Amino acid sequence: MNRHIASSAAAVARPYDPRRRGTPRGVSIRQLPGWLAHGLAIARQRPVWWLFALLACADAATLFELAPRLALLAPMAAPLAAAVLVLMQERATHARAWSFGEAWLAVAEHRSTLFTIGCATAAIAGAGYAAAHGLRQSHLMPADPLEAEALALLVALPCYALALALFWFAPALVVLRRASAGEAMLASARAVLRNLPIALVYAFALGADALAAAWLPVALRALVVTPLLAALVVLGMYASYRALLGDRWSASPARG
Repeated sequence: MNRHIASSAAAVARPYDPRRRGTPRGVSIRQLPGWLAHGLAIARQRPVWWLFALLACADAATLFELAPRLALLAPMAAPLAAAVLVLMQERATHARAWSFGEAWLAVAEHRSTLFTIGCATAAIAGAGYAAAHGLRQSHLMPADPLEAEALALLVALPCYALALALFWFAPALVVLRRASAGEAMLASARAVLRNLPIALVYAFALGADALAAAWLPVALRALVVTPLLAALVVLGMYASYRALLGDRWSASPARG
């Protein structure tokens, strides 16, 4: 790794304190607009790059859905993408904003841990998918397609919810706190459980997007719904981590 980038990454990353594993902060749902505003302020520094990042996340989600075989790449791609995005937001908030290449080199140091997180959470989500698929092949499904899709989603929901809770803050904890995969996933799940009202907002948005697949045209979902969902997740990613698991976050990103 480039020596300058390595030293800068070390200044950003602080050791994970295992004594704090059981103490994520509980915050009000009213902080959610502030998190999104903070992410938007960072995006305004490099609007073209962040617009490209949001569209890339949305396109990847659509591609994985349309080509299930490619979804096998998601456990590798999702943790790396989340780590790069949160690290770039950290740098933009506290120091000189990094380029994608600089952030990628810093994240590559943690790729094994991030892959472990991706594979573990994908296995849990896969169990939910298998249960839903088994139900679809049975004679218990309603005749109405929308009702059938809703029932399948309900069957898979516990596994999906657990996988998301374990994953949500884990990449940030790995690159910003140097946590192990197990520590990061457990801390992430505790933070999500302690802030269920906020988690339900994201769960509702993700669930609505999944249900929309049964009746919305693919083009409309790909061009409108999924990019909006990606913006909700990506823009609030870093500030929510800081509010629940990190130090106090600044409302004004640093100017690089």
